[in-house]
Order: sequence, then C-alpha cells, then structure tokens
Amino acid sequence: MRAFVVPIAAAMAFGVAGSLNAQGSRDARAIEPIIGGPCEGCEAVFQGLPDSLSSRGQIATVEEPGEPMRIDGVVYDADGRPAPGVIVYAYQTDAAGEYPPATAFRGQAAYRHGRMRGWVRTDSEGRYRFRTIRPGSYPSRDNPAHVHMHVIEPGCCTYYLSDIHFTDDPLLMPDERARLREGRGGSGLVTPRRDEEGVWVVRRDIHLGRGVPDYPRHRRGAAPGASPIDDAFLVTEPEWARDGVRLAFAGGAWPDLDVFVLDVRTGAAVRVVGGDSTEYMPSWSPDGTRLVFASTRSGSHDLYIGARSGGELRRITADDTCDSTEPRWSPDGNWIAYRSDCDHNREIYRLRPDGSGRERLTDHPAEDGEPSWSPDSRWLLFSSSRDGHHEVYVMAADGSGERRLTHTPNGRSRRAEWSPDGAWISFGTSRDGNEEVYVMRPDGSDVRNVSRHPAREYYSRWSPDGRVIAFTSNRERQRNAIYTMAPDGTDVRRLFPR
Repeated sequence: MRAFVVPIAAAMAFGVAGSLNAQGSRDARAIEPIIGGPCEGCEAVFQGLPDSLSSRGQIATVEEPGEPMRIDGVVYDADGRPAPGVIVYAYQTDAAGEYPPATAFRGQAAYRHGRMRGWVRTDSEGRYRFRTIRPGSYPSRDNPAHVHMHVIEPGCCTYYLSDIHFTDDPLLMPDERARLREGRGGSGLVTPRRDEEGVWVVRRDIHLGRGVPDYPRHRRGAAPGASPIDDAFLVTEPEWARDGVRLAFAGGAWPDLDVFVLDVRTGAAVRVVGGDSTEYMPSWSPDGTRLVFASTRSGSHDLYIGARSGGELRRITADDTCDSTEPRWSPDGNWIAYRSDCDHNREIYRLRPDGSGRERLTDHPAEDGEPSWSPDSRWLLFSSSRDGHHEVYVMAADGSGERRLTHTPNGRSRRAEWSPDGAWISFGTSRDGNEEVYVMRPDGSDVRNVSRHPAREYYSRWSPDGRVIAFTSNRERQRNAIYTMAPDGTDVRRLFPR
C-alpha cells in the first residue's frame, strides 16, 4: 500500500483560528490532548474544571428533583493497577431527560452539557464516587437513559468513555447491551440496586485506554514516533464532487479535524480548510468551485463557505447561542439544508448560499437531522426519532409532506442518500445488530444489506455516475478508512488511506 502524504506546502489553508475558550475555563489544547475519535463537546471537560478536586463529588445537587443515585468505581491503569490522581468527568440529563442549561457557558461546549456536570480525582487506591440522581431518557426519542463520562489523565490525554447505561432500562437494545459490555474504558453497562437508604447505587469501573484508538501512543511511558496515519488520523464524512474524481472529507486527530480533498485517481489528499478549530462535514457546490462546511472557529458550531482554491471564508450562520451543522448543498445550487438547534431543538433548516432566506423546515420535539437532497432538489431525506427510534423520513423541499420510509424496531436507521438517478436510497442501519449500509427504493421497499461486514459501516455516498458507493468503515484499521463498492455490495476497494 502507498504511504499517505499530505503536501502541507501545497495545502490551500483557508485560515487559522484560536483555541476555544469559555469564561472561567482553561484551554483544552493547552492541557491534555483529546484523543480517541470525535465526540460532541469533548473540550467541555476543561470548561469550569475546578482547581481543587477530591475523590468524591456531585453531579446533581441534593435539591435536584429525582431519585437519588450514587456512582462508585475504581480506575485502573493499562497494567490493571489502581490509578490515583486521574480526573473523571461526568454529565447527564435531569429526571425529565433534559440538559438544564449552564447559562455561564452559553454558546460554548459546556452549555450543551448543561449544569448537571461534575469532576472527581481518584484517591490513592484509584477510587471515585459521584452523588447525583437517576437520569431520564430524552423526551420523544428512543435513546435509553445514560450518564456521559470522560477521563483526564494528567500530563497525558483526555477521551470519552462508553456511557453508563442501566440494565433495567427497556429502551436499551440488545445490540447496545453487547457493545457496552466491551466498551471504551471497560463496560458501561451497570445494574442498579438500592442501598439501605433507598438510594440507587451503580458501579462503573474504568480501565484507562481500553478500546480507545491511538491510546498506546499517548499514554505515559509510550514510545514516541508513532505514525499519525496509522494511529491517529480519523477519516469521516466523505462527499463527492460532481466531477467524480474529487472526494472531500474531514480528517485529522479529533478535535483538530480539517477538510481535505482527495484525488481518487492518484490517492493524494490536500488539506483545503485548516486551523486550530474543528472543520468538518464538507459539502460541494454543484459547480465544484466552493465548499460549505461546519466549523467551531467562532466558538459555536457554524456554517462557512470557501472557494476550493483558497481565499477568504464567509460565515453564513452567525448565532453564538446555538449550533448549526450537517450542511448539504442542493443539486440546483439554490439552497443549503442543515441542522440547527437555534429554536431550542434540533430541526432541519435551509438557507440561501449567501446566508439569506433562512427557513425552518421541521417542527417536532424529537431530534431531526442529516438532511440529504434528491437529484432534482425537490425532496429532502432526513433522520428523526419522532416515532421512537431513529428512522429515515422524506419531505418536500419546503418542509411539507413528511413521510416515514424505514421501520427499524430492533435498531436505528439514518444517514440516507439518494442515488443520482433517484432509483435507490442508501442508508446506515443497525437493524441486524450491526451498523451496515443498506439500500432501498424511494418508497421504502426492496430493502437490501449491501455492505455485509461485521465492522461498522456508515456515511454512504453515491458517486455522481451511480457506479459506486463510497462509505467509511473500520474493517482494516482502528480509525475509519474510505472504501468504495458497487451498488450491490461487490467489488469493495479501500480508497483512502491506501
């Protein structure tokens, strides 16, 4: 296989932004690097981090409504010994399934995590304890109740762990139970029990670095010089240009993702959007001269447009109190569909490429996202949890005529994409207990599994001529690679990195 080289001297960098900071917080990049792949608001672990910590802390106050709960655990190092001095960070919903806003961090990652968040530092025997309440599941969604967790290894790195999930939760699907038993940092599956005072008690032990990509290179005492492509380079969100020879994608070591353009004929990738912020989710203009993408360079997640050959960026969403992501340029060039929470819930919007004409297309208390245009720009696919599980829906480009296409009682279906001739829709689903790429007809019929592999396959994108589907998979490396396959799942080829 050829080695991957990004010609930095030839990189067409659009601009560089400073590190994300929040009031009363420290800069994540000035402390421990974030490793192990993307997560929403990874940098929030440093925002509001107290200068002094003990092994016992709280996530919810004693006045918080809900059933009291205690989280106990021991943190172990890579050799199985108790690890003192490790910081554990956790955040969760309240009893109603909402994240109560942390107004001091409005517009920053910690605001999204809410005020029910806390830190502890393990004692000399690696022990920690949180006092909190049992979280509620998200309203109108199929997600089981959970507690998010991260660790900070001082002088080393920080990364997220598998969420705590509860064995008595009826929303917890069998595939999730199996995944959580072998989770990041050890099992996140816990069995609640009540103590003599009626308090729920769960135990979540943490094994540092277990199941975390790139951890061996960062842990204390690790040998220097590991390859950033083999060990750290994440590849995600491929997007074809209409010429069929260029593929944009987000790549890097999270959260330092940049936008790259790959020449599929030569395998050479060039960075076209770079900076200290997170640049991701690129989408081409129909003429292939511009890219719209999401970026954190303003502090919140916003949409920017830049020419593929460099030059100035133009910010087309500009509300620092909310996040806008997942842009997709319509084939006729007139609209950009995207997801935003600017009306206090994640909905589908569209606006003109110059930032004008903003319209909200969905209005539902459940989470809507992942818009994708039909070839004639008349329809939009999207995913939603409005009927219990994440499913694929379709609506007219003006938001009318919403209709459900998938029915996935034992999993989720999302990230749908139309074929260029409009005859097929590809999508990712876990209906068979594993994330795979499927295809179906536009009316939801004739559903077929085309990737058929035990690895995680998703982000499917049809080539402009419809002859191949590009998708991401971890079948050959810890981090994703981009592959192509024929629409029937045959002729699978690794495209990048080679």
